[in-house]
Amino acid sequence: MKVMLLTHYYPPEEGPPQRRWGALVARLTIDHEVLVLSPTPHYPVGRRIFPSYPAFDVGSTGAGEYGEHIVRLPYVPHGRGLGLRTLDQAVAGIAAMVVGIRHGLPRSRRPDVIVASAPALPMALAGYAVGVVLRRPVVLEFRDAWPDLIDHRKEWDASTTSIRWRPPARVGDALVRALTHVQRRCAAVVTTTESFAAVLRRRGVDRVVVIRNGPRPAGTRVGSGRRGHRAAGRCGHRAAGGHRISGGRHHRRGG
Repeated sequence: MKVMLLTHYYPPEEGPPQRRWGALVARLTIDHEVLVLSPTPHYPVGRRIFPSYPAFDVGSTGAGEYGEHIVRLPYVPHGRGLGLRTLDQAVAGIAAMVVGIRHGLPRSRRPDVIVASAPALPMALAGYAVGVVLRRPVVLEFRDAWPDLIDHRKEWDASTTSIRWRPPARVGDALVRALTHVQRRCAAVVTTTESFAAVLRRRGVDRVVVIRNGPRPAGTRVGSGRRGHRAAGRCGHRAAGGHRISGGRHHRRGG
């Protein structure tokens, strides 16, 4: 199976999303081909953190630690201000969409499933767009409560030091409707709590999976035994099968 992963955060950066994706990719690459689209490492400082490594140059491609293939995307240097951080995420998301579509257009390279993650939100939307163009099922991971976070837009500037911007009410409402539409049409949506999963189901998002946050991903050690690897692989095959069926149904509805 060919898996395309779009994420704004990926090793060798350090952080919870990076650890989760590293643990998942380490297992997937045992039996599957994994392509990762991610920006040049720049978290958490907003500047490139390994300037002397050509493997992290924008546009570079190569094998990752787990045997995955990584394409490094552009980014926008930023500080703590919300404006440049948002621009950084938007630039990386647009680049991921373009690279993902271009890579997957030839049938020999077309992924079987596309996985994308929020944060950052533009990366998740890019993954959905790639799935629509390539007619492939999409799994979106929302570690935050999107689109409900938009209702708290008055608090968005609480942790910033320079930008004091939030979307107007009409823009926020339109974003809520658009995100709900995207979530309904995905092969699956991953959330972190049962309560938010119930909210999504009431909105008509039928295929919701709950994966809770934790101090570290279960079985993070790659060399922990073939039995664990086989079990993880079986779960992946079952999920991929369900996504493929749902994804086909989704694209037929879309014309």
